[in-house]
Amino acid sequence: MTRLDKNMKFIFLPVVFFSLAMGCSTGDSEIETNEVDIVKIDSVVLQQGQEIFGNFFEQIKITGDKEYFLFSDRIRNQVFVFNSDGTFHSVIGVNGRGPKGILSVSGYDVNKKNEVFIYDSMQRMLKVFDLNGNLLHSTDFLERETFNPTANNLRWYNNKIVATIYETDVRFETHKSRLVGLIDTSGIAESIFGRFDEYSQDDNNLAFNTVIALDEETDLAYTNLQTSPYFQIYDLKKKVLIGREGQKTDNFFIPERELTPSMPISEKFKHRANTSAVAHIFVTDSYIIQNMQNLTEEWFDTMDYSSKDNFLVIYDKSSLELIQEVSVPSTPFGAHDNQLYFIEDFNPDNYTIGIYEIVAVK
Repeated sequence: MTRLDKNMKFIFLPVVFFSLAMGCSTGDSEIETNEVDIVKIDSVVLQQGQEIFGNFFEQIKITGDKEYFLFSDRIRNQVFVFNSDGTFHSVIGVNGRGPKGILSVSGYDVNKKNEVFIYDSMQRMLKVFDLNGNLLHSTDFLERETFNPTANNLRWYNNKIVATIYETDVRFETHKSRLVGLIDTSGIAESIFGRFDEYSQDDNNLAFNTVIALDEETDLAYTNLQTSPYFQIYDLKKKVLIGREGQKTDNFFIPERELTPSMPISEKFKHRANTSAVAHIFVTDSYIIQNMQNLTEEWFDTMDYSSKDNFLVIYDKSSLELIQEVSVPSTPFGAHDNQLYFIEDFNPDNYTIGIYEIVAVK
């Protein structure tokens, strides 16, 4: 039995909960925490029809009304849309050049009006479509800027785009770079602000990727350097940092040796094996959730996503206190309300999404 088979057996139980109550501490004072259960409430099998898909990365979106799933195919460079019952809906974009042409789905997102933007880094263009694949708008994107966006972390926000960025002149000194870009849909940066997590000086990584989650109701952005256990909170209206929170949990590890730009890739992989990365950060009605992954030696050998060890680090949204760290068998890709969405089977003939609810234990 393969590792993936074992994981699938575990996660497909009719009702699943993960419990690992952790005693948490800030300095010497112990924090009283409440446990949560993560309970499976539904699963959806995608029905391919005549479409070929299955090369999906971890760029998967859910519309705000939870009626559609969107998948970026990294081979065909298109976005596939499925109804919430798993039936096929549409393809967005055409592989190639031209009005609808996409050479690279570097980043994309869907807004409350179910409009989809695609950032094509190879053409340095932003294209906006509806869910039926009709092109609504196309423009050059950040052509004359001195920073690069973290492409897979572009987010809609009040008809603008929020991106985590890094300034190109401090590529290997990320702590000197500003962090958040607010960009209008004409592709021009309105403002850039914030700073990289100071942990980037201590994590022994050449790290610049930062994940982001938005809470549009409160105009807050939560950013997380992928190699840091801590997250920062930004007020998007005032464009200021208002907090830095988080704790280093039991399963968070950094390289024992500092990585340098001159190191061969194989040497970097060797020292990053069995270290941690935050793949996603999610904000739900009640929780802030980090999806932390431990990058196993098997992952670096095979690049098989199922060979990563996944954990959820769950914080209370109001108090920002750590509730618990739990091990989960696969990678979550989205959150709505207090629900989490996981890919449970990558097999194109049985591509399965599991839907789970986070339930507070009284």
